[in-house]
Amino acid sequence: MWKYFIIILKLGYYLIYKTPGIFIRYFRRNKYSKEYRYNYCRKILLKISKAFNVKYHIEGIENIPSNQTFVLYPNHQSNYDPLALISIIDQPIHFIGKIEVKKMPYIGKLFEIIGSIYLDRDDIRSSIKTMRECQKRIEEQKDNFVIFPEGTRTRKEDHRMNEFKAGAFKPATASSSLVIPVVINGTYEVLDKNVRRKQYDVHIKFLKPITPEEYKDLSTIDLSNHVQKIIGNELEKLLKNDVKE
Repeated sequence: MWKYFIIILKLGYYLIYKTPGIFIRYFRRNKYSKEYRYNYCRKILLKISKAFNVKYHIEGIENIPSNQTFVLYPNHQSNYDPLALISIIDQPIHFIGKIEVKKMPYIGKLFEIIGSIYLDRDDIRSSIKTMRECQKRIEEQKDNFVIFPEGTRTRKEDHRMNEFKAGAFKPATASSSLVIPVVINGTYEVLDKNVRRKQYDVHIKFLKPITPEEYKDLSTIDLSNHVQKIIGNELEKLLKNDVKE
């Protein structure tokens, strides 16, 4: 708990000062562009990253295009993963998250402001509706999304991935968007109250995009297995480096 007490001391005044602006932007979303709202929230999350003493080690950021719709598919180690991605990506991204995130104090409101959508994992109809909404926004509004194909963060002690869900890839394939695999490692320590470090090293690697031409003959199951394999291979290298250090 001491770890979070220090964070509150570092951020308390800043968050109190920014909170009125957050609610104004939430209730007047139509007045502010998604770029403005995203950048506003990103500045807050960069402050949070600094308060946690997170150092990002980024590779392959050039694989994110600025002129083509894409869906990022990262492995999921921690609730900190979305905060890390927003902190390092300077163009608006939106998330498909579990409904529980919407109820989280402060963070849930930030995610609503940037236009995230939520699904109820216990309601199949709700999940299908959410995926269709995601596809529609990609096609009509050219929104770029982040979908965690594991469905939930891994709780394995070795931090290796859960099985990917093939349905997570439907919004990308149905909208003919780029599929960009993303490898995340190190975020599992940031929010762990039992781990205290002077600096938290978070590694994020954006792998080569998979184009519609490359996956057009693949089923979502085959695509899911392929993405899981290439992310898993890269994650294995990072985890081995952790052991060496």
